[in-house]
Amino acid sequence: MPRVKRSTTDKTKKSPESKPSKSSKDAITMADLLKDKRHSVPSYSLGEMIEGTLSSIQPKEVLVDIGGKANAVVGHKELEEIYDLFNDYKVGDKVFGRIISEENREGRVVVSLKRFAFDHRWKGLSKAYKEGEKITVVVRDIVNGGILIDHNTIKGYIPPSHIDPEFKDNPASLRGRQMEVKILELDREQNRFVVSQILVTRKEEIAAKRNILKGIKAGDVLDAVVEGVVPFGLFVRINPKSKKDDVVLEGLVHISEIAWEKVEDPADYFSEGDDVKVKVLDKDEREAKLNLSIKQTTEDPWVQIAKKYKQGDMVKGVVTRETAYGVFIEIEKGVEGLAHISNIPSGQEPDVGDKVTTQVDTIDPNERRIALSVIPTEKPVMYR
Repeated sequence: MPRVKRSTTDKTKKSPESKPSKSSKDAITMADLLKDKRHSVPSYSLGEMIEGTLSSIQPKEVLVDIGGKANAVVGHKELEEIYDLFNDYKVGDKVFGRIISEENREGRVVVSLKRFAFDHRWKGLSKAYKEGEKITVVVRDIVNGGILIDHNTIKGYIPPSHIDPEFKDNPASLRGRQMEVKILELDREQNRFVVSQILVTRKEEIAAKRNILKGIKAGDVLDAVVEGVVPFGLFVRINPKSKKDDVVLEGLVHISEIAWEKVEDPADYFSEGDDVKVKVLDKDEREAKLNLSIKQTTEDPWVQIAKKYKQGDMVKGVVTRETAYGVFIEIEKGVEGLAHISNIPSGQEPDVGDKVTTQVDTIDPNERRIALSVIPTEKPVMYR
């Protein structure tokens, strides 16, 4: 029996042309690729904080890899201002920045590293402070006898007592100059950065002052002369035991230690050249300086206050301050009492400077508080 030839159209034969097509379920579209995080391109918003890696550091261009289709670039305007950062950071190091442009003319994201550089500078200052290292600053201006300085955009201050004596008579001659200093105080939260020039230029003098400090202890009462009057207190010079002694100690009397009463302006109490008695509160070996008090060389008026006054006593005084809840009345120097608004006759509220007659309601010497009631100066209308 002759063999039957199989037709080429037989459906059982598989050919490339007859290969089944992929179903819509298995098809991969561009949208799918973009949804897949492995293929997606990160997008950034203006002002967003980002973390990146330094990928290139050149004098005119610094690039940061932030995971985009191209490296981000540091803003050209700030590059010169923060370039000192790259003395300590190299390619491959992590940095933090803020997006300041989503796309520049070259299609790159623009980032700012100012905050990162600022943080780095404060860390450098903290290290220099802890280790007693010298730093270089630039003199910007002269104020109240002191000097405003700048350290890589961080503003600081040199007190008058820490300016090298060579320049004290003409501190303006230092304006614009660089100088080496040591840090006296550093507090980022308070934005306080105080430095000393003489700790660098007068090492031997500072050592001599520290030697003299060994013979002084807290509680000692010393003679002094007011050298400077500033809003926050007085700078004083401790009179040397011998006029031949070239080493002179200096100290600060804070505004709160000038008098027992509240002091608004130190200039109302003392002037340069005044002789004063001061009590040593504590000493700062690092600065070779003293923290002092004038008021504590006299008796605290509150010591005798409980013996002098009792509940129900009539006392005359002067209104010193007004508040939303009443007025403060000075009944003797350094002693104020509060007359609550509920203890002031309606329509007879006194003004600052007015003399008033009061009655003592309560006394608490430990808390330094006296509660007063203002005595009416005229009878209410209902009693007339």
